[in-house]
Amino acid sequence: EPLAAVTVRELKPSDWAAGKVGRDYDVSVVANCHARPSRLSGFIVGVQHGVYWDRPSSTFRLGRGSLNRAVTAFRALHHHGVMERFHHLVCVDYNFPNCTASIRPPLDWDRVTVIPNFAPRAAEPDLSRPIRRLVFSRRLVTHRGTGVFVDALLRLHAGGWEGGIHIYGEGPEKARMRDALAHLPEVSFGRLSFHRRMEAFRSDAIAVVPSLSTEGTSLACLEAWSAGAVVVSTGVGGLSNLVLDGVTGFIARPDGAAFADVLRRVSDLPMEALERVRRTAFEASQGSFGVDRWRESWRGIFELRGRVGH
Repeated sequence: EPLAAVTVRELKPSDWAAGKVGRDYDVSVVANCHARPSRLSGFIVGVQHGVYWDRPSSTFRLGRGSLNRAVTAFRALHHHGVMERFHHLVCVDYNFPNCTASIRPPLDWDRVTVIPNFAPRAAEPDLSRPIRRLVFSRRLVTHRGTGVFVDALLRLHAGGWEGGIHIYGEGPEKARMRDALAHLPEVSFGRLSFHRRMEAFRSDAIAVVPSLSTEGTSLACLEAWSAGAVVVSTGVGGLSNLVLDGVTGFIARPDGAAFADVLRRVSDLPMEALERVRRTAFEASQGSFGVDRWRESWRGIFELRGRVGH
């Protein structure tokens, strides 16, 4: 939201390439911190959206040998050097600054602020409904855990799961998932626009977030919490800042057997235990991860300029 006496102008990479960026800005916010345009001036803030170089390289088919490890190490050092490009860095989770502190110590914590993504505003849902459905609402790509989810579903089906299974999203793994699950009548595929995305989640659902890599503050997790759904996830990346096992959700190892076991256990929990986890997660979504707190945190970033002398 605009602050008093502040003019907000959105600039695109093409503006920099065309030389349209002036030098008269008090504060410049670079939404992708791995770009640093040379024409910016004033107090420059980068936004770091989470560790994404933990995904195996798709550019080089290097296998698991020494060359792969060398490329991975180089990428890590390169990306952690982002701290040197800005006066201040906003991170969406604590995973990046903690990784940076271990790879390139010491970390200058005075130049880092963690501002998680925010959850949608929501009225409190009915938190006493029994579990009747599983929901996977993500982009259908390998690193979002599509293979883990399919394996878990096949195991659940073999064990007699009777609830609905709803998959929302598009991506290169969709055809593979359809083929693997074609014999399961309880599985449905759908697609929701950004403005309708919350229709995927209800308080009678388990939202499955089986990410393998490249995860910041998971919007799928926050949106599920806002709807009163129970989240079962891995502990990858920023998910470890959100899901406390048995408190705000449940954590499983990133493999199909482990997910199937946890999904069975959660679906069999007493209603009192389910309601306690749902309520804790919902309150966190509207409090710690609420949009008002997010706005106040960003207001503090703009006020930093005067305190640090830029």
